[in-house]
Amino acid sequence: MDATFSSLQERFKEMKAFKSDFGFLCGHKCMQKSIDMKTLASHCADLANGPAAGDISAYDLEREITSFVGFASTRNLHGLSAIQCLSYIHKHSLVDLYPNLSVALRI
Repeated sequence: MDATFSSLQERFKEMKAFKSDFGFLCGHKCMQKSIDMKTLASHCADLANGPAAGDISAYDLEREITSFVGFASTRNLHGLSAIQCLSYIHKHSLVDLYPNLSVALRI
């Protein structure tokens, strides 16, 4: 029983760490909430200097998120999950416009 409890505690710690690193990317709705530029810049920098070091540019990711939120809003794409955002980007051949966002969503 202790092993099960310990395992669950570890998983919750990992989930909290994941949310801390990637929570702002959990979909169009969440990206829109974190559009405060200072907070968004901080999240992008944390991601670019942490789990995605060398794979994305914090500055470019910030610009791509801002652009994608505006793009999605004009097309009434509300409430998309992260996987739906990624799928939309690939389905409509937008990877060249959002390369850093595509990588961040895949991570």
